[in-house]
Amino acid sequence: MKTMDKTQTGFAPTTAPIPGEQPIVSVENLSVEFVTDHGWQRVLNDVSLEIKPGKVLGVVGESGSGKSVSSLAIMSLLPRTGARISSGSIVVDGIDMRTLGERELSRIRGERMAMIFQEPMTSLNPAFTIGEQIAETVRRHKKVGRKAAWQRAIEALDEVGIPSASDRVHRYPHEFSGGMRQRAMIAMAISCQPKVLIADEPTTALDVTIQDQILQLLRTMCEDHGLAMMFITHNMGVVADICDDVAVMYAGEIVERGEITELFDRPRHPYTEGLLRAVPHVYDRNELISIPGTTPAPWDMPQGCRFSPRCPYAVEACETAPLQLRRVEDRLTRCLRADELTLGRIK
Repeated sequence: MKTMDKTQTGFAPTTAPIPGEQPIVSVENLSVEFVTDHGWQRVLNDVSLEIKPGKVLGVVGESGSGKSVSSLAIMSLLPRTGARISSGSIVVDGIDMRTLGERELSRIRGERMAMIFQEPMTSLNPAFTIGEQIAETVRRHKKVGRKAAWQRAIEALDEVGIPSASDRVHRYPHEFSGGMRQRAMIAMAISCQPKVLIADEPTTALDVTIQDQILQLLRTMCEDHGLAMMFITHNMGVVADICDDVAVMYAGEIVERGEITELFDRPRHPYTEGLLRAVPHVYDRNELISIPGTTPAPWDMPQGCRFSPRCPYAVEACETAPLQLRRVEDRLTRCLRADELTLGRIK
């Protein structure tokens, strides 16, 4: 990976994080509501998480678990109508995001925070070259001239491993392969040297070889530049490849949160165990394991543990009252029986 020469473009080189540094993203007790045919319904409930510089937080769960809503809330990109944050705080780089107006938010997005979306062809404008789109982002947030912005676009493409960047900068999105378009999206995201990067399932549409290259690229960028990254996925295998810590979400709540190795070795919530057991294994092609049932609708949540109707370990006490996240040894979990259950993945 190349770093930038300040004498050429005016962009200072980034540095690796300091050990023990404070979280750059801190979300506390965040709740989000959407308006539905059943009135206002809570789709995100009491979510708390943090990310330190140079670290990757994986947010994992089935579709509808609240992963993308969490990221949009952090970026302040929730719809202006039909959605609202009912409680909680979002602090990014010492800034309370909920106190900012639209102009201030627009400045922070790109300059301090950036997001990579799942499908680059829906995010890149087909009418403009890759270089024009990256340079426009740089000019908007860094207030530099056209020449410096164009040079930064070339450097960003070079940083993400696109060969012949000075030539490819003139190409249009349709002239790039899927993997190269995703790299171009990453280049655009890092072009203004943000401190926080949110990646919403950025490798889902890619084949496994390109997926591995993108994952390694993102991991290296976090380590080299001190980026704090939130990586959203439904794929536990991807989580194992790139993340330092994991927040497992189900039905709008975090049900388990902990360090990656410990969580994989010994899950503390039955839903986490179910996700791990559902990962296919090349040495066992006879059985594909799934979690029975479906995620409940926001207006039809169980009274107690939201996972209890699908949980093989549920007892009557699990169904009586909502559960709070609590610490069990090295982990935060929302399971009533976490102290007595011995959970694990299929070996």
